[in-house]
Amino acid sequence: MNGIDTMLISSDVRPIAVQEDIGEAKTYQAKLGALLEYARKSGMSRKKLNHIAKEKVWSEWNAGQLLAEIPRERGFAHSSHDGTNAAPYQKTLAEACIKRMTANRWQTMALVPESDLLAYFAKQISSEKDITSRDVFYLGKKLRPAKMIAQIPGETCSVRDLDALISDGF
Repeated sequence: MNGIDTMLISSDVRPIAVQEDIGEAKTYQAKLGALLEYARKSGMSRKKLNHIAKEKVWSEWNAGQLLAEIPRERGFAHSSHDGTNAAPYQKTLAEACIKRMTANRWQTMALVPESDLLAYFAKQISSEKDITSRDVFYLGKKLRPAKMIAQIPGETCSVRDLDALISDGF
């Protein structure tokens, strides 16, 4: 039994719920990504690969949930390149060394309800297909417009309101 086999049957793969920090989630995801790549190259069975891939996808989904909770500021709050004046969201991304595209991808994955994610895992395992982040991303992408529309407030803004804001210096 090699080291990966031992890892797969040991308690080293922690439950994803333990990760409450975006930096920890990113580190865990990166380690699982490297482990998955190594496992693929070493010819591991699909069952073992899917075990690792499932944990990796959970980590990305969890990271997306964590990122969605971070407050954002509108306007030019993100324009500081040295990070001194950055909004909490941009500061978190910089501290965890997460690219904006990666953060957006994880948040799109996090739009998939947990029950749908579990159903996806079960379907892939039962049909002996690979579990991939890409599949979950596309599931989330299909849900994105419906989620975004649901978040738009019911109030409307007239041209007069916009003119007033502009004249007030906003």
